[in-house]
Amino acid sequence: ESREIRWAIALDQHGSFRGITPLGTPEDKRWAGKSFPMCPRTPNNELQAGGKSHFLAEAATTVLLLPAKNDEPLDQKYQAKHNFFKELVKEAVSFGVTTLKPIAEFLDRPDEMTLARTAMLSQKRAKPTDTISFDLDCGCVLGRDDWHVFWRKKRGAIKSKGRSHEPALPCLATGCLEAPVRSHGKINGVRGALMNRASLVANDKAAFQSFGLEQALNAPVSVSAESRYRAALQELIGHSIPLGGAQFIYWTREQSTVDPV
Repeated sequence: ESREIRWAIALDQHGSFRGITPLGTPEDKRWAGKSFPMCPRTPNNELQAGGKSHFLAEAATTVLLLPAKNDEPLDQKYQAKHNFFKELVKEAVSFGVTTLKPIAEFLDRPDEMTLARTAMLSQKRAKPTDTISFDLDCGCVLGRDDWHVFWRKKRGAIKSKGRSHEPALPCLATGCLEAPVRSHGKINGVRGALMNRASLVANDKAAFQSFGLEQALNAPVSVSAESRYRAALQELIGHSIPLGGAQFIYWTREQSTVDPV
């Protein structure tokens, strides 16, 4: 999915720390970082279970074990998330994404981590909750695609685990008989929604549970289709047109200069 990343930890080919770089336009008062359209995503329900993190980009509290305040000890939950983050990188390297090896080496070196924490704390606009990633010799890892195959296989294995008992239903997006997702991910930037985040499909009342189909099974959508429609909507919302109290999104088959509104 598309995500905005504020900072990048610059590393050399051996995993040695080379500095903290702000991404995007930090001189802008509304600076939110740089937007990367293809970031690895871990669903919120998995993250909320505890002890897990996103892959390649996370809050500084998780990546650098940076406490929320200088005079406070680190919350132990971040140590578990940090360990998970580190193991994901090592797993990717073992899979064959050797370009991520400097990150794995950096995360295994307390001295380099200390240098990075000190540098992060010296940044004027840096906060422990800011999302941070890594900058290797040829740019931010989120701008590359050599880790995509690993991540798709990893997510596919996670989603398939324990789903053999799920009924095969016709996916509303593809028409194929597949095991649907039970919970759809949130879409960001939806005006009027709680915290500007909403689900396109959400059956949370007993009245929606026809024929004993709970959660999102009443509107069956396959794992891959759910991920793709949400990513597409997220991209379109980023270019939406305000129309009254709503957001108007559209696309055309060919490039057009016509204003649909």
